[in-house]
Amino acid sequence: CEVALPDDSLDRILLYDILHDLENADKVLDEIYRIAKPDCLLSVSDHHLKSDEIIHRITKRDLFKLTDKGKYTHSFQAVKTAGNSQ
Repeated sequence: CEVALPDDSLDRILLYDILHDLENADKVLDEIYRIAKPDCLLSVSDHHLKSDEIIHRITKRDLFKLTDKGKYTHSFQAVKTAGNSQ
């Protein structure tokens, strides 16, 4: 999964009602991480998954950290330092 956007180019990314259906979520999250600015907000909502499942899928590889847990929507921020920006 590659998009024609430069690295560190987006400051808001919405991932709504699709996470449960991704065949290779890690590959998609790698690409989201690549195009996300360090202060990017990744907003995720998926009514097919429980809150804990969403959080685990997004944070399990330490590319994103949870910044806000709402009733239906979770917010994450890319964990980017000089050594781990892809």
